[in-house]
Amino acid sequence: MSTSSQAELFEQFERYPFDADPIFQAGLQSIVAPLEGRSPGEIEETVGKAKAFYFSRSSGEQLQWSEYVSYRQALSETNTNIFPLPSTTSEDASPSASTEPPQPSPTANTASDPTAGLHGAAAPMSFSAIADLIASGQTHLIPNNEIIPDKLSEDAPSESKAPQRKKPWEREPIVDETVANTEDVSTSLETADSDAAAAEAILSDTA
Repeated sequence: MSTSSQAELFEQFERYPFDADPIFQAGLQSIVAPLEGRSPGEIEETVGKAKAFYFSRSSGEQLQWSEYVSYRQALSETNTNIFPLPSTTSEDASPSASTEPPQPSPTANTASDPTAGLHGAAAPMSFSAIADLIASGQTHLIPNNEIIPDKLSEDAPSESKAPQRKKPWEREPIVDETVANTEDVSTSLETADSDAAAAEAILSDTA
């Protein structure tokens, strides 16, 4: 990249309305909150890197915070009438508990449109950015990152509401209706034969 084009890129970076970008402001709070108690210089560097990363993803132009700082230092030595460094310790660096970090939109097609971040859609985080967050121990800033515990739950197990099944020897015997009906018929026939024999005996005595 030539010096003139690099200077134009840095000027675009300085003019970018970070304070008016709700997506950037929401994500900035989650980055600055863990830095409470750190030195202003450390906070300024962290916020500056966040701005450079967000601007690169939004504009599609690669901008390194270290190169921008070197550019500003070199420019300040030759020109006193320069743009001031972007504010990083004022309102945009104050943490807010009521603001949640932005979540990537599942329907935003930001892969084919590198300027999608400028239109209000959150750009997906690159693999290198995720790797940097993991290396720095800031895994809580990775979108949709759930922490899985490495031990079993200590909650009491739930009680079963299903009825207990009976053992084979505890079940009631099944009566075969065919056998039962056959036994009833046999009993009825035996009763009829007995009645017929009694009637025949009575008739014989009468005769």
